[in-house]
Amino acid sequence: MPAVVDDFTRECLGLVADTSLSGLRVGRELDRIGVRASVYDDAHVMVMSASLLGTQDVAVGFSHTGITLATLVALQIARKNGPRTIAITS
Repeated sequence: MPAVVDDFTRECLGLVADTSLSGLRVGRELDRIGVRASVYDDAHVMVMSASLLGTQDVAVGFSHTGITLATLVALQIARKNGPRTIAITS
């Protein structure tokens, strides 16, 4: 993961309730190595945060099933603004 985000200024980790511990752990590890990360598990906050991302950001969506609507919508909104998007599923 660090190789992907080294060139970027901020990360938005969008996640859902059943995978929030995985997302929180990734966020904590990124913070530990000096990469600023924000982690959200509320669908409305994910969408708001995703809409504020730009080309210097990375949006990462965690979904156990890969079809969680809230995570997909947040990543679609983020992608329109130019950040790289990454989806992590089981």
